[in-house]
Amino acid sequence: MAECSCDCETFRLTAGETYPAVSDPRPDAFVCQNDALAADFACSLRQLGYSIPEDVMIAGFDGMDISRVMTPPLTTIRQPYAEIARAVFEQLMRRVRNPAGPAQRIYLPEKLIVRASTQRERKGRSA
Repeated sequence: MAECSCDCETFRLTAGETYPAVSDPRPDAFVCQNDALAADFACSLRQLGYSIPEDVMIAGFDGMDISRVMTPPLTTIRQPYAEIARAVFEQLMRRVRNPAGPAQRIYLPEKLIVRASTQRERKGRSA
């Protein structure tokens, strides 16, 4: 298991004051704004004695490298960064050629990557 070395006081305070203080039933899971925040939050919860995913499940958003290498590996929503950059460039070039042209909304598919941070063994199921 990788050693947890986060020293972010904000996360310790958030994890230490918020999660234990929530009345039962406590939240089963948190979805964090990005993978770095999820990693720090998971680290803080572990420092407080909580186990991931047994006590609380955590997911992030970005698909950053840290999501693969943290312990346990983090469930994340991977963003299509190359496609985003391509779409932004194409939009910019379209605007340069036609500044009065209509705005365009573009939707790009993200991908849910399920990893151990959200996978609990199901209780009461026979093998």
